[in-house]
Amino acid sequence: MSESLYSVNCPSAFLPARCGQTWLARLQCCHWLLLAYPVFLHLVSRPRSADEALVVDESAKYQVAVTAVYGVYVALLVVRCPLSWIGSLFRRPLLWWTLYLVLALISGLWSVQPLLTVFRSGQAVIFFILIVHAMRCLDSYEDWIRLQLLFGMILILCATYTFGRQVYPIEGLSVKSLHGWGFPHCLVGVLFVSLPLRDQSWKISLYIILAVLVVSTAAKAYIAFAIGVWFFIYSSSFSGRNTFLWAVSFVLLILLLFFPQEALRLFFPGKEMHTILTGHGRLPVWETMAEEFVIHRPIYGYGFGLGDKLSYISEGLSFRISHTHNIVLAAVMNLGAVGGVLIVLFCLDVALTGWRCPDQRWRACSIAGLIAIIFATLFTTSISSNVSSTWLSHAMIFIGIASHRLFQSQTGRPVPFAEP
Repeated sequence: MSESLYSVNCPSAFLPARCGQTWLARLQCCHWLLLAYPVFLHLVSRPRSADEALVVDESAKYQVAVTAVYGVYVALLVVRCPLSWIGSLFRRPLLWWTLYLVLALISGLWSVQPLLTVFRSGQAVIFFILIVHAMRCLDSYEDWIRLQLLFGMILILCATYTFGRQVYPIEGLSVKSLHGWGFPHCLVGVLFVSLPLRDQSWKISLYIILAVLVVSTAAKAYIAFAIGVWFFIYSSSFSGRNTFLWAVSFVLLILLLFFPQEALRLFFPGKEMHTILTGHGRLPVWETMAEEFVIHRPIYGYGFGLGDKLSYISEGLSFRISHTHNIVLAAVMNLGAVGGVLIVLFCLDVALTGWRCPDQRWRACSIAGLIAIIFATLFTTSISSNVSSTWLSHAMIFIGIASHRLFQSQTGRPVPFAEP
């Protein structure tokens, strides 16, 4: 059997597959806690105005209480095998994200909202460790895929409930109202990493996620999917792939040169040309944020959980956005250039880990899903910001690829992540 990159001597860290049990019956407490949190967030979260962004209301109190419960569970995990956790978290590629979160905790010293920073950074640390433990307790690569699909279906159900309330009565339904339904930017990576799954009973979840992606009209999800397909073909082993990719790239180049408006509207349906060329208004916003905020604290930022929200709570700006819509800019706003470098190193190191997978099929799917997510994070919130449904979805894929060698046995079945 292959051995996990982060295998430890703690006897409870890994459990063997239990014959005769369904996959759901084999899930442990850490998995159920992970699956339950998006539902909790959906139930307690509410839209906040800029004036209420830092107010500790009923919703915030619920989040603090539930996070404390999760924190106790994670603390018990760490206390049982502290040395093994140090070896796990401070080894590449998880090392970079661990250092980022340590810096996030320390940033409470210079944050103007230290309690907010300590809570948000502590929350990120708790769920980071929880996801690492959840990945270590899975029996195989296919179990990891099933967990991703189940998590994606939970996100879709939550989004569908909210969507149904927004468009009720049915007269409110329109193509525009479908935009963003189902968290497509969260799930685009799941489409690729789930391709090797042989269990046909789970394929329906994959088709549902694909359908949500199609009807969501989310341009960043479309482009991320297209880039993922390109890297999937590039990483695969079929003959003639280079010729095919060059031909497709040449056709796209011709379309962009001679039919730019038609080509852009193919990926940005219903969008004006000015909106497309400015990144849906993001490019001027990023420029303003760099001039107004980053330049004043370029090294260590404004504190985790606060820097990403400055564009929403600050007065005197010509715009208000709830977050930076960019993984690197969010890291720089929160923790300065140091945080930005750590996040970039983590993404690159995880991609390198996936690329080193000796099995061609696992490697192609993992790299395609990871690259699709990394592109999507350039236009939305992700692992450098506060814990959210998107944060959890992306973290599960990043940590899943970072934590394990994805070997296969000679029979073609995925081997367990580690020996018990």
